Amino acid sequence: MSERFKFGAVGLVCLVGIQATVSFVAFFLHWRGFGLAAFSDFMQCALLLFATLACLLNVQKTNQRARLFWSLMGLGLGSWLIYRMLWTYIEVVQRHEVPDPFTADAILFLHFVPMMAALALQPDIRQDGIAQSIQAITALRAAGYTRFLVYDNFGNYLETVGHDAAERFSDLNRYLLSHAIFGHRDIHYLDVCAFGAQDEDLAVQLRDYHRRQLDERIRQAGLQV
Repeated sequence: MSERFKFGAVGLVCLVGIQATVSFVAFFLHWRGFGLAAFSDFMQCALLLFATLACLLNVQKTNQRARLFWSLMGLGLGSWLIYRMLWTYIEVVQRHEVPDPFTADAILFLHFVPMMAALALQPDIRQDGIAQSIQAITALRAAGYTRFLVYDNFGNYLETVGHDAAERFSDLNRYLLSHAIFGHRDIHYLDVCAFGAQDEDLAVQLRDYHRRQLDERIRQAGLQV
């Protein structure tokens, strides 16, 4: 962790602590007045400035997808900062009541748009999952495993993979990634049960058992197999 990051983190924690302490004391002591409003406005601007700078600093140190994530987050926070600065200028510098409705309120509502777009990118999803899965399956086949039963993260049987394991797992991982990208996060990973050549019969029996179970569920739902 760099010294710059440590300094920024300590500064941000101190600002949050000061804001929380003053708000707590003001609430219980019923403090009112211009000074408290000015302090609150400037403190909120400082917090948003710290958050915006933190996002912009991360833009330089990450891959392309993560850079877009931090850029969008910085845009959203920066827009919020502009709104707070306009509010502070009217309330503290001009010492006027902020009009209601306030024209800049549009910024307050729109600043969520780039932030939601950033979250939709889901930069935490590993982009090398397909290559890693193929490497793992190739290593298992080299160790003597020939048949693989695949389940989703709920334990539901999906399919049995044999000689074309690398190609099938490549397609399955693409399905997982596209599933997540389009906002469906119910299936996070796949479980695999590997069988060696000496256990082929057991693998076939287990596969047939799962198929019978699935067929029974389909019939109970009133559907045709």
